[in-house]
Amino acid sequence: MKKTLSTIVLFLAFYSVSFCQAKKVDDGAKSKTELFTEKSGSMIKKEFIDLEKIGPVKFQILKLTDVLTNVTTSGLRLEGPGRSSSKTAFLDADEVDGLIKSIAYINASVLNTAPPANDVEYNFRARSGFAAGVFNYENKWNAYLKLERYDSDSQYSFSLENFVKIKALLESAKSKL
Repeated sequence: MKKTLSTIVLFLAFYSVSFCQAKKVDDGAKSKTELFTEKSGSMIKKEFIDLEKIGPVKFQILKLTDVLTNVTTSGLRLEGPGRSSSKTAFLDADEVDGLIKSIAYINASVLNTAPPANDVEYNFRARSGFAAGVFNYENKWNAYLKLERYDSDSQYSFSLENFVKIKALLESAKSKL
């Protein structure tokens, strides 16, 4: 009986430790755009304005209006293909400048240098989990956009030319936000 009881206690202890470790981390990171659409008691009008498709990723301006209060917000919506469903990311209007500056820094200070011997990454991250950057692999720089933080299926590679083209797209979209 004592052995059975201690076995059960030991099992429960291990089970609770495994359960706590297996829980998905939810840092609650959402863009302002996402939070705006989740506001209860509101009637949201969504307007999608197509910009351009660069590589596999489609860029749109998303304008949101609460028609009951006439409050508006806007941001960028990015969409890419996935294995089972499309992947999306939102970039708030106030984050666009940070991404533009990050790509400009990468273009001016990173891409014109030889990749170092060690692994090096440069990453920009938005509230929603969207990420963009470059890393060196096999002695060359590789650019990427990752639309969803915890989904490796939402990461897309870009040529360095297209990565710089994204910066120009962002600069022209900024005035429309």
